[in-house]
Amino acid sequence: ASAPVVSSFTPTSGQVGTVVTLTGTNLSGASTVTVNGTLATAFTVNLAGTQLTLTVPVGATTGPIRVTTPGGTATSATAFTVLASVPVVSSFTPASGQIGSTVTLTGTNLSGASTVTMNGMLVTAFTVNSAGTQLTFTVPTGATTGPIRVTTPGGTATSATAFTVLSSVPVVSSFVPMTGVAGTVVTLTGTNLSGASTVRFNGTVASFTITNTTTITAVVPIGATTGSINVMTAGGTGTSQGTFTVQQPAPGRIVLDGYRESRYGAAAAVQTTATGFGNATNGSPTTSLGGSELDAAYTYVHGDSLYVFLAGNLENNGNTLDIFFDSQAGGQNMLTSTNPNVDGNGLNALAGLTFDTGFAADYYLTVKGLSSGGVISVAFASLGTTGTGISPASTGTGQVVALALPGNLTGTLAINQSNTGGVDEVAVLPGAPAAVVTGVEFVLPLAALNAQPGLMRIAAFVSNGTHNVLSNQVLGGLPAGTANLATPTAINFNAYAGNQYFGAPVVLANAPPVLAAGVRVYPNPTQGRFTLEVPATGSVQVRVLNALGQAVSTHTVPGGKAELNLVGQAPGIYTVCIQTEGHTVVKRVVLTQ
Repeated sequence: ASAPVVSSFTPTSGQVGTVVTLTGTNLSGASTVTVNGTLATAFTVNLAGTQLTLTVPVGATTGPIRVTTPGGTATSATAFTVLASVPVVSSFTPASGQIGSTVTLTGTNLSGASTVTMNGMLVTAFTVNSAGTQLTFTVPTGATTGPIRVTTPGGTATSATAFTVLSSVPVVSSFVPMTGVAGTVVTLTGTNLSGASTVRFNGTVASFTITNTTTITAVVPIGATTGSINVMTAGGTGTSQGTFTVQQPAPGRIVLDGYRESRYGAAAAVQTTATGFGNATNGSPTTSLGGSELDAAYTYVHGDSLYVFLAGNLENNGNTLDIFFDSQAGGQNMLTSTNPNVDGNGLNALAGLTFDTGFAADYYLTVKGLSSGGVISVAFASLGTTGTGISPASTGTGQVVALALPGNLTGTLAINQSNTGGVDEVAVLPGAPAAVVTGVEFVLPLAALNAQPGLMRIAAFVSNGTHNVLSNQVLGGLPAGTANLATPTAINFNAYAGNQYFGAPVVLANAPPVLAAGVRVYPNPTQGRFTLEVPATGSVQVRVLNALGQAVSTHTVPGGKAELNLVGQAPGIYTVCIQTEGHTVVKRVVLTQ
């Protein structure tokens, strides 16, 4: 038999399964055909023995083609190039799962896979079986719903359907503190907390702020009872292992809920000017009564905290409540343009505004309503400082928002937008502003304001969303009929009658616990006369201050019991400052009608 000859073949390259045609002579009677040593299991030869057709076998690699006949073996002069096969993803299971779920792809030509992605997110580890028909991986962190793609030397295969990434079940690992009264700020730590829709304290819904996927700051809600804390997300509900114990407020402490308590006493300032500032909703999306308004101001200092209640409402249209504190020596009587960047540099948009003589701002708090859904943003800053004096904006949904303050201090702000009385653009109802009992309420540590003993002065007003147009809603209280004030640079409060600020008397107690516990004031409340009992051997100096920080009486009495008299004074809360043996004790007494 004549020796076989392979003259050429076509095509010169192809994937497994490609049909290749050899041209030559003496190919009849071929017994074996190989592609670089891999046996082709099926081939045909024409009658003339000049053409042989084969299919590139599975496992073939680049190399010469050899044909063996009874006359010998012929080898091609050039190599056939075996190309990588295009991968195919036929299906995957399961069709959905959370981060960390195991997914198995079924298909072909998956061997040699270099990358696997889920909707663009890279899968960091995967395995492929020896046949290249199955690929297994774990859903990576950050993956979102979308197709799965597998890339091999042969190309990229994309699944026909999307894998649905389910939200992971939240886990509440711990919380601090473990006890507290309504209004206490509680920090929850866990996993999968981002996207939280609801936080509950033993079933009572709380306001909260999501810090990141592992931390949530929540405020103990009014009416909460002792029990577990739940966090709800689209992935499910996470329940704390421990129990949060709800305590009753200590005597004298105010519950932050945006509702004025009686212990605030008489108003420190009352509004006399009707507002037309805002979207004419007066805090109610369905009631056309007026705009953002400040009806009255109330202050209360208890222990190391300043409580402020501003009756009225702040519309959810971006209107801003700007509050300045004169709490220490120095400060800015005219606001500069070099203050910290707060709320889109809104603080510096107020540059040029001049306060009343005697008021020099040291600290700034701004509150903004962001939407009708009750989302509010609050930020705090120390004037004239760099970024270290600025708190991060605290944004939350709900009635109460926790405030992160410089120096690792915390505060709380509550807002109640249900006011539809008070002042509006139609008329000022006689006596109505002071009767409004809902609004914006907050508590700040005196340490955050570096408060000094004496009368702290506070100025508050409503401005637009960018802080560069002021309304006529100012407390103190502008003269009746005053129009909106316009741009800050044109505003000098000295041009208006009265003081455009109000006061909060600050007395810093420093008595040892034994002495402080022994000082008693009774009866309390009183209708006028009350007894002061001080366990001291020397003389005792006593000052009685009203809500404005003004001394209504001063006394020097011996230690023991002394009778004091508030007959003739206006009903309200009075601060009794007792100094003896180099120490100061502060008590409060309520004068009724």
